[in-house]
Formats: sequence, structure tokens, C-alpha cells
Amino acid sequence: MPSGKGKRQGNLVAVMKTEQKVIAGSIIFGLLNWVMDSVLDYFFFYEESFLNLLILDVPANEMFLRSASILWFFMFGVFISMVISKRKRAEESLAEGMEILQTITDTARDAIITIDHYGNISFWNPAAESVFGYKKEEAVGKELHSLIVPYEYYEAYGAGFKGFRETGKGPAVGKTLELMAVRKNGTEFPVELSLATKRIKGRWHATGIIRDITGRKRAEEELKAHRSRLSSMVEERTAELIATNKELEREIAERRAAEEAMQASVRFFSMIFDSIRDPFNIIDSDYRIVRVNEAYAQLKWKKIEELVGRRCYEVLHGRGIVCDGCVVEKTFNSGDPCAKDKQVLGEGGVDAWVEIYTYPIFDRDLKVSHVIEYVRDITDRKKSEAEGKRLRGA
Repeated sequence: MPSGKGKRQGNLVAVMKTEQKVIAGSIIFGLLNWVMDSVLDYFFFYEESFLNLLILDVPANEMFLRSASILWFFMFGVFISMVISKRKRAEESLAEGMEILQTITDTARDAIITIDHYGNISFWNPAAESVFGYKKEEAVGKELHSLIVPYEYYEAYGAGFKGFRETGKGPAVGKTLELMAVRKNGTEFPVELSLATKRIKGRWHATGIIRDITGRKRAEEELKAHRSRLSSMVEERTAELIATNKELEREIAERRAAEEAMQASVRFFSMIFDSIRDPFNIIDSDYRIVRVNEAYAQLKWKKIEELVGRRCYEVLHGRGIVCDGCVVEKTFNSGDPCAKDKQVLGEGGVDAWVEIYTYPIFDRDLKVSHVIEYVRDITDRKKSEAEGKRLRGA
């Protein structure tokens, strides 16, 4: 099958040949007129030979008339050839335009449908066959809306179509609307309709471009559902965050209250600690002094800052290991309170006696983490006991 370009070239050659034939025919008619005029002159007007009247000795007036006749036929032929050429070219342009239009409608992915003044289908492109399931032969000539419009919309269509037939206007004309349509198999589906009208020979016709938007609607529904799920998730997460925030606020408030209570307890115990007159200190599991009062510092001839953070056996006795018979060590090992009497060097270099008490502090795992060491001066009691022994001995 020749291509469109080849067909157009062939038509152009045919037009040129037709022009040449018309011009040649007009010249031949002019020459025939010359010959016929010579024949008439030979038989009716002059006595000269036919050859002289034809070519050799043509009278001046006859030469003018014959030449004018040939020229007239030639000009008429040129005019006719121009008219034929113009008409052929117009037909070719129209055919080319129709071919382009046919190509567009055949390759369009949207259904293109035209209805006449009575609502019958006059054009049905291949995409319409694909969208609606009707072949062109099944659709053309049929009433459009009885073919593709759902039954529940017939009444509304009838009211609108009556106005269209009279005025070429309607609720869908010149607009893009989303409607429902029905396929040959009876399934309904959403379409997008763009409708335009044209008045032909005093009657209104309409052309609609119909797009199947089933996929788009499905995507919109999925997007809507996704947004709904996302909104629900956001609301749930927001509620969770609010609840978590409230819980954090409650925990912070509880911690703040606990810290305040702890600080109050620390202040309270500090007051108690500072109010104790007897020597008193607290030692951790590494035998470092973590807390000590002024009385203990004075007992050991030290300042408080010299004691805190130092190991007791290092700062008090200059040793590298725990002292022999250390009651603090006993309490760490046994977890029980311990006590012992010890003679120390008191004020003025006078020997004095002290009683050392130790008491364990347990951590959450019930292990001894600290030991409280409490020292009491028992020098007077020791003197009394010695005096009693002396008197009993006497």
C-alpha cells in the first residue's frame, strides 16, 4: 500500500498531466477552428486554393480573427486548467487534512465520538471500541446514550438533549465533567467527558472526548485511604507522645520531688551529723573517708579537708595496708556492728581511752557499701574501773 506522501506525489503528477491535456486540447481546438475557417472561406468566400487560404495567402482580417480565436482558446484552456488545478489541490489538501485527522483519531488513546442532531452516533474511533467494547459497526447509527449511559441517568440526559437540539447548549457543553458510563458487558466505570458542539446545515452536532479514569480514581481512592491511615497513625502517635510527655512530666515532677526530699534529707542528716559532739566519720569500701565531723578531725589532730577522700590507714597511721585488728574491716567482712576499746594520745600528750563502734550501711544488693565509725571518749570510765580494781585489791 503506498504511503501518504507517495499518494500525494502521485496526485500532483496527475494534476500536472490534466493541466497539460487541457492546454493542449485548447490549442488543438484553436487550430481546428483555423482549419474550419479556411474550409468555409474556400467553399463560400474566396476562389483561391485551399492551401493558400490555410497557410500561404491568408487575408489580414482572417489572420487576425484566426489568431484571436487560437489565443482565446489557449487562454480559456489555461483558465480551465487553473480551475482544475486549484480544485484538485483543494481536494488534495482536504484529503490530506482528513488523513491527518483520521490518523489522530485512530491513534488517540481517548474515545472520540460524534453524534448527530438526533443523538445517533456518526463517528466512533478505535479508542472508543477499546473503552466501551463495541465495534464501530455496532455503534455507528445507534442512539449514543442508550448504548453507553447508565439507565439511572436517562431522564437527566433526555432533558439536557432537548435543549441541545434547539440551542446547541447544555450542562456538559464546553466543560470537562466526571460521569459514569457503562461498557458492553454491563460494567459501570468513571469517565471524564469534554464536549463541543458544531452547527452543520442548520442542525447541531456534538463531539465528545471521553477518557476512562478508572485507574486515576483507583489511585485517588488509594491515596485517600493512605492519607486516612497516615492521619490515624499521626493521631495515634500524637496521643502516644502526649501520654509519654505527661508520663515524663510526672516522672520529672516525681524526680524533682525526690531530689528535693533527698536534699532535705541531706540537710537534715547534715544537721544531725554536725550536731554530734563525739568523733564520727563514714568510710567507703575502699577505706576512703567520705564524711567526717570536726570532733573526729580534732581527735586525729587533722583538718577535715585533710581527711576527706583519703584512705584511713594512710592518712591516720601512715600505712599502706589496713591496720591489724581493724573493726571497720570486720564490719565490711561480716556485715555486723563491731566495737573495741583503744588507748590513744589525747590533749597535752596524756593517754586517753576511746571506744570505737562500727555500723554497716548496705546497698541495694545487700552488700556493705559504707561503714559508720563512731568514737566515744571512755577515759573517765577506764579510770573509774582502775580505781575500783585498786580498792578491791586493798
